[in-house]
Amino acid sequence: MATIIEKILSDAAAQKETALAQARSDAEQSARGITEAAEKLFISQPSLSAAISNLENEMGVRRLCAQTKAL
Repeated sequence: MATIIEKILSDAAAQKETALAQARSDAEQSARGITEAAEKLFISQPSLSAAISNLENEMGVRRLCAQTKAL
């Protein structure tokens, strides 16, 4: 019985770690994505960020991860 419970707990921990790793990867790609998108649109990154922020405000939503980087 203990072996089954240990296996279930181990599997749950592994799934949680995988989900966290994916979330970290997604957040890193999102940060790069805005810069790359701005370059492809031939606008500055701050302009694109402002446009996204305005759209979020109009729609009443927020991005999952939005952070600024110190220079």
